[in-house]
Amino acid sequence: MSDTATHLLKLEDKLNRLLRSIRTSIGEMTYNLLTISGSKPGRLYGLPKIHKIGQPLRPIISAIGTFNYNLAKFLVQLITPLTTNEYTIENSFSFIKEISDLKPLRPVTMASFDIESLFTNVPLNETTDIILNKTTSSLLNSYGLNKTTYRKLLDIAAHNSVFTFNGSIYTQVDGVAMGSPLGPCYANTFLCHHEQTWMNDCPANFKPILYRRYMDDTFLLFNDPSHINPFLSYLNSQHPNIKFTCETEQNNKLSFLDTSITFHNNCFYTSTYRKPTFTGLGLHYLSYIPHIYKLNSLTTLINRAYNICSTWASFHDEVSFLSKYFTTNGYPSYLFYKALRKFLSQKFNPKPASATVNKDIKYIKLPYMGGLSFDLRKSLNKILRRCYPQISFRFVFYNNNTVGNFLKNKEMCNSELCSNVVYLFTCPSCQARYVGSTSRWLRHRILEHKGKSIRTGLQLSKPSFSAIREHSHLHNHPFSNTDFKILTSHLNRFDLIIAESLHIQTMKPELNNTATATTLFTI
Repeated sequence: MSDTATHLLKLEDKLNRLLRSIRTSIGEMTYNLLTISGSKPGRLYGLPKIHKIGQPLRPIISAIGTFNYNLAKFLVQLITPLTTNEYTIENSFSFIKEISDLKPLRPVTMASFDIESLFTNVPLNETTDIILNKTTSSLLNSYGLNKTTYRKLLDIAAHNSVFTFNGSIYTQVDGVAMGSPLGPCYANTFLCHHEQTWMNDCPANFKPILYRRYMDDTFLLFNDPSHINPFLSYLNSQHPNIKFTCETEQNNKLSFLDTSITFHNNCFYTSTYRKPTFTGLGLHYLSYIPHIYKLNSLTTLINRAYNICSTWASFHDEVSFLSKYFTTNGYPSYLFYKALRKFLSQKFNPKPASATVNKDIKYIKLPYMGGLSFDLRKSLNKILRRCYPQISFRFVFYNNNTVGNFLKNKEMCNSELCSNVVYLFTCPSCQARYVGSTSRWLRHRILEHKGKSIRTGLQLSKPSFSAIREHSHLHNHPFSNTDFKILTSHLNRFDLIIAESLHIQTMKPELNNTATATTLFTI
């Protein structure tokens, strides 16, 4: 654990030193956002690809809380303009609109190309050079950066993906991690740069008449089926890291982006597509969640069917399927058809927009506790509307009792490397207690309580005051790291102090000098 902590501390220092050198140019707000303390390594885990034979695992790195996570999110803003070109697809709906508007004058052949393991095969150094060359100086200047500091930030964000697996720490030396904010940006930027050249240099005798890509999935139209294999070989010879696989149409049909595309009478028709592994299981009507979420699940799938199906016949088939699907998952049939009528009414008889000034919208998260949550929402709404009439408050309920929380698939981080936590100390000799909070590693806070340096572990000559250390010296009650226990964690510093205050007020620990960490107003 100490080796992991030492390595992470070096990475934090490297980033913080760079940020201090450009603090003036990037501004105080950006500096405070990107500086890091109390980070943790990423955690590698696998999600099964249930749509494939044998259910192979897709490796994913949980990067939230890593030392360069906020930096990666910040850099996404600068890289995003480079992630699209004339060949990229925004989403399924935009693709369907484009393909439905095509009217070829002669029969065409559809094919779908897929890139093998795109993320892990993206060359980091090459893609970083592409980003540097294509990012304009004016854009960098607007963020207080230049090319030199931009490269250093990219290197730290993309080339230092540190994660743990089975108790060992690793660094990903090439490729981008699925789970990192930079993953899609690096992959799209790399492909956008190269496919421009690939398409421009492609020989005309087998060049596709349409090439559209969404991440690693590509839809193509060819004048003749014999053009598919030459074009596939051509693409696979362009870059050593990128290899495509191919799937061709069957009986004038091809599935792409959850859409079934049919070419008939020189026209393209679309309908919804589900993989053969589709189980029919969905959000059950008896699930312990707010009723609005269940209604939204109806509207979402009806809207999806309406936008994907290009004919009323296919829309009718999809509506019939959805009716059975929701009934199987416990929904009353009248509820589905009520949502369907409301959706179609809004589409064909929309209400005119009212000429009112839009209010600012603020979202508030609340735990879902059945009827009690709605009573609390009503009380809060009454107070907030009176105090802030210019703001529209929207409450979002959440329930932590999910399948994911009961069946953990991520390796747990060592408790001493956890940050943003409220902790409880219990004296092993007399059971006296102390409640505190820290936004740094718990390990560092424990060292401070011991009066030791967080870097060397050596005893300090003038350590800061600690109620735990004073109690230990006064009563000769030695303590160790195992006497500290994490009570809760919160990413927001304000939430952390509130949680600490609530625990102090509830537990009334003997060693705390104050009754609360901050003033509490309860309702």
